[in-house]
Amino acid sequence: MNRRRFLTVRQPDWQRFAATVKGLRRRKRDDATLAEFPSRFRALCQDLSLARHRRYGLGVTNQLNDLVQDGHNLLYGQRRSPLSGAARFLLIDFPREVRADAGLFWICTLLFFAPFLLLTLAGAVAPEWVLAVVGPEQRAQLASSFGGPKIVRDAESDVFMFGFYVWNNVGIDFRIFAGGIAFGLGTLFFLIFNGITLGAAFGYVIHADLGPSFFAFTAGHGSLELMAIPVAGMAGLKLAQGIIAPGRSSRSHALRARAGQAVRLLAGAATMTFMAAFVEAFWSASPVPHEVKYVVGALGWIVVLCFLAFGGRGAAR
Repeated sequence: MNRRRFLTVRQPDWQRFAATVKGLRRRKRDDATLAEFPSRFRALCQDLSLARHRRYGLGVTNQLNDLVQDGHNLLYGQRRSPLSGAARFLLIDFPREVRADAGLFWICTLLFFAPFLLLTLAGAVAPEWVLAVVGPEQRAQLASSFGGPKIVRDAESDVFMFGFYVWNNVGIDFRIFAGGIAFGLGTLFFLIFNGITLGAAFGYVIHADLGPSFFAFTAGHGSLELMAIPVAGMAGLKLAQGIIAPGRSSRSHALRARAGQAVRLLAGAATMTFMAAFVEAFWSASPVPHEVKYVVGALGWIVVLCFLAFGGRGAAR
């Protein structure tokens, strides 16, 4: 194909591409245009490569180069910084990931919260069940922490406790997640086990009349910490799905595909737990009146539940 025929055949497509770029810049877009844009951009790149190879002249190559540059900017956009990418994931993509498999979320929520609530209520109506789970050492620890005079920590102690809460609580999320490798049995065990142990602790403080101090302490960070556990369970069961039900893919391929989803869910759960540790270290033990902590805790539950239910809706994908 000589230069004249090349221009005759291809120039109408270039003009249409330029008009499309102009329309997209003015926010005039439709699904058909967006669907065709990548293939038309690739064809333009091929034309530029051919024009350079056959030396059709600077006029042609410069025209094509400008169009390719405009198309590239529209197609790929400006690169996000790592910080903005992380913020988009946490605020938009993460709640979408949770809602994308709502059935699995509700299963994990039931497995954790059912024993948790049962053992919490048992503290008032059947304390023998609670005392069978909470040993003497844990009872003494709860009594000294919430039954005696309020101890005000200094800033250094707050930082130390922040590190301890991160290590302990994020570790719970990772154990729940890692249990998915054992065909999901480990994840199921840790969800139920944590529901029982945490519920028993809540039930014991009700039975021992330690509730006011304990619930004021846990109110601020409880929503983040407790809701992170079912999300970590989702991550573990995603891994198990790749092993147990690979579908038409090989088991290794299905596991790799599920691992990406699982790691994203785990990252979101770990972030929630990290935030809970921050609140627990620097707010929960502060000498703020109990009534204020209860109000903040109630608002925290509303924010967390609304975030998981509505976060990312309406945002561009």
